Amino acid sequence: MLRFRALVYFWGKLTNMKLTTEQIKSILAGAEESLRLLQSQPEYQAIENSDDFTTENDLVLGDAIQSLSEIYQAIVESELAF
Repeated sequence: MLRFRALVYFWGKLTNMKLTTEQIKSILAGAEESLRLLQSQPEYQAIENSDDFTTENDLVLGDAIQSLSEIYQAIVESELAF
């Protein structure tokens, strides 16, 4: 129960946080790199290649990585438009 209260407390702090564009880009880039690292691990590859591995929309980790990359790039391009 204490862990749940701590999680609720920190979630409240995070949801009230104001982020700069640079912080947003940093979070997206960090998430992308973390997922790339995960994707390169043989243990993860074995899971994804398993016949039992399915997602509702036939997505794989590479799709998430691509999405983060596109969002990051869209932010960069929108900054250039200003």
